[in-house]
Amino acid sequence: MALSAKSFFVENKPNLQPDIRLNLEKEFFCSIKLSNGTFKTTWPNRFKDIDLEVIKYLQKQAAVKPKTFLDIGVSSGRSTYEWFLSLKDAGFQPKMKGTDLILTAYLIRICSGIYVLAEKNGHPLQFDLINVVIRSWNRRLDYFTGYFCLTIALKRIFKPEFLLKKIHYGEKQLKKSSCQENTKKIKLLSPIIREDCPIEFYEDDILAKNSGSFKRKYDMIRVCNLLNKGYFTLDQLRLGLKNIIEKLSGPGSYLLINRTVDAINHGALFRFRDDGRLESVLQLGKGSEIEDLVLEMTID
Repeated sequence: MALSAKSFFVENKPNLQPDIRLNLEKEFFCSIKLSNGTFKTTWPNRFKDIDLEVIKYLQKQAAVKPKTFLDIGVSSGRSTYEWFLSLKDAGFQPKMKGTDLILTAYLIRICSGIYVLAEKNGHPLQFDLINVVIRSWNRRLDYFTGYFCLTIALKRIFKPEFLLKKIHYGEKQLKKSSCQENTKKIKLLSPIIREDCPIEFYEDDILAKNSGSFKRKYDMIRVCNLLNKGYFTLDQLRLGLKNIIEKLSGPGSYLLINRTVDAINHGALFRFRDDGRLESVLQLGKGSEIEDLVLEMTID
């Protein structure tokens, strides 16, 4: 049975052994499927090898050490935090932000013992029926066991429109500290992202126009397991790249693009040139599958 959001976020026990805590984290994030059809995959040191290679390059080749960093597509945030620590250990003084399309969820108390975890658009992620956890999505096996009938029934009872009303009402109640919290706002991030974590996390859509707070801000941007031809059309990839490159601080800044295939990282580090184009300065594994698209980009 999957781990409930209430147990994972609200009743999180700080004294658990690290390996037990990590297993619980994997169990929880693997059990929720987001409205865009993705999972917040999480395991330690996913990008450690490429992070160290890039740090080694920057220490030798960068005229000025990057100071402002942006991680796009942070998933659970675990790898972002590990990147931050690697930079600090290497002598950098990183000011870091992380973004993802979906970072916010709401744990809604329907009645005593009944909870629903939902995205801010009302999409249900998990049902908790008196500590019996039901996924909001189905595996192939579920159609043989009959589990899918329960999922369908619960999604018909707790429709997005109903949950959205609960969320809006709960937001108003959260502003009244004297009221009992029947709706709890949650960040879908790893427990290693503590309250005092120096990294700031925001929701952002790479296909949407940049706001002023992101343009020309970052000396280095990392994008892992997001800009893939399996996720986006070529036009969407070009638009996403344009928006991401606009976030770079200018000539001398860096863009790291990576994709993990069968637990092996393949990517490339690109440097922003004075003429507004990018050049590949470091290949990682077999390189980036979208290198040709990156090299054709021009930013004014």
